[in-house]
Amino acid sequence: PPRSTLFPYTTLFRSVAVLYAASMCPSCRGGHWFYFEKRDGQWVRRSSSTFDRTDTYAIYSLLMPGVPFDGMSTSQAPHFAIAAETLNVNDMDPAVPPDGQLQPPPDNPGAFREAVQDFYTRKYERMRIDHQLKLDRPYDLLDKTAVTELKSSLGGIDPGSEIKDKWAGYPGITYFSEVYFNSTHKAALVYMNNFCAALCANGQWIYLEKKGEQWVRRSGLNI
Repeated sequence: PPRSTLFPYTTLFRSVAVLYAASMCPSCRGGHWFYFEKRDGQWVRRSSSTFDRTDTYAIYSLLMPGVPFDGMSTSQAPHFAIAAETLNVNDMDPAVPPDGQLQPPPDNPGAFREAVQDFYTRKYERMRIDHQLKLDRPYDLLDKTAVTELKSSLGGIDPGSEIKDKWAGYPGITYFSEVYFNSTHKAALVYMNNFCAALCANGQWIYLEKKGEQWVRRSGLNI
């Protein structure tokens, strides 16, 4: 069986901690850093380096642009906007967990449930998205100030011609959660939300599986 070695480090006041976990077996050797914070007497996992982000960006790229932008030509939407910080469970509206919206595939329920468990473990985490998506047109990663500006320009109230001109050509904003994986990194869950106007928003959980070197979308339900 694999053996794990843990090396915890805490601050003087023991309110934050980092931990290095190393596993040693013929097929699973590797080590990862984890970061925790103590909240109301409970340790909460905030982030980890468990996997590199290659699969995360492959999944984001596969799902872009999503409903309602997927039928737009480059003349209708010359560039896309993506929120630069991922959503966590507190940002989702409504805050529906993946297993509250999706059913596990009958041919692979275990992988789905493991990805769901990863969500419950890391549901409060957020990460910064880097410019590593591969899309068919330019895209911008927007900070919170830019997101607010673009949303106001898409709303019913005219914020002023200068802001309207600044964001002309952006059909809306896409938000992603982190990607939550199963133990073998062959199944994944991600929450995606697209905002295009005051009455135009599309949020959904999506389940994917990796076939060879390609991610394939298995399920997703619009809400």
